[in-house]
Amino acid sequence: QGATTSAVKRGFLSQGPYGAVVDSDIREIHDQTTSPGQGNDAQAIAGWCYGPMLIQNNFLSAAGENILFGGGDCGGAHNFEPADITIIGNHLWKDYANWNTGTMDVKNILELKNANRVLVDGNVFDYSWLDGQDGNAILISPRADGCATCGDADFTFTHNLIRHAAVGM
Repeated sequence: QGATTSAVKRGFLSQGPYGAVVDSDIREIHDQTTSPGQGNDAQAIAGWCYGPMLIQNNFLSAAGENILFGGGDCGGAHNFEPADITIIGNHLWKDYANWNTGTMDVKNILELKNANRVLVDGNVFDYSWLDGQDGNAILISPRADGCATCGDADFTFTHNLIRHAAVGM
């Protein structure tokens, strides 16, 4: 857990096979060390090279993306792209009262740049507003540095609640 005044880039970075974050509380993940719009993204959970990954029954709060998969270079190894990701029963939240200040980039709650076979079920997504991006709670935006064939496939989104968002999905 970060602190209100600290700069924490990531709560959990998944860069190995078979990861899991279960029954955890990851909050106050934000980076105010640079000017807004200058690469100060921060994620509660991020990964771009491996899977499977289980994210279950957590409270996750981050100014950048609460959860981000894809977007990084896996050294040209396309068989290492994130896959078999299960995101169930989580509360993903952004601190509107303290982060709507213009001092950091607030982005999406869940963003998939390169992820295959993703199940998102029974989660609550709270607060996403126009700031560092357009206010999408959920953004599926296929791309990855150094990988022309990477993308998102087999995405299932069921039994979720999106609240207080400029754009749902």
